[in-house]
Amino acid sequence: MAELMARWSADWTCVACGVDNSKELSRREAAFFDGAAKPLECVSCGAKTDRPQTITAPELDAQILTDWVENDALHLAPQDEDLMLSFLPFETLSALWPSARSATGKEKVLSVMLVKLYDEDFTSAAEQRACADWLFKHQTDWIGDPNTMDYLRIGVRQKLEETYGELRRA
Repeated sequence: MAELMARWSADWTCVACGVDNSKELSRREAAFFDGAAKPLECVSCGAKTDRPQTITAPELDAQILTDWVENDALHLAPQDEDLMLSFLPFETLSALWPSARSATGKEKVLSVMLVKLYDEDFTSAAEQRACADWLFKHQTDWIGDPNTMDYLRIGVRQKLEETYGELRRA
């Protein structure tokens, strides 16, 4: 209910003239803010910035996450998106898999799952086991993928081999 009345914005102080700026954003703009693609302009001098000091953004919900997985161009963070999302429950992340129709969408979900297992960011042993089972089931999607960071591939592979024995080779 509170989100119906919420207002989202990007706020910054202009480095050129020192004026405090605030730009109202739509819910979608705030969730997927990309200053590089759409820089913010100072209301006083017109100087542009791609890095506001703060962004008031909506809570992550099923719709935002589904949009993120379905649209390759959308990002929830300029970098380390997988680290940012690894706190989400395994059930929430695994529910995104069917929406990930493109290779990039699948890569987004896999990356978060790999970080989650690597960092052991779970609320229970059962959740950790479910994530390990899921990654084991989908191992052909990430073991040989050159976009999977080496430390994740090696670290998660070791964790899974401790449980399941030797995995397939890429």
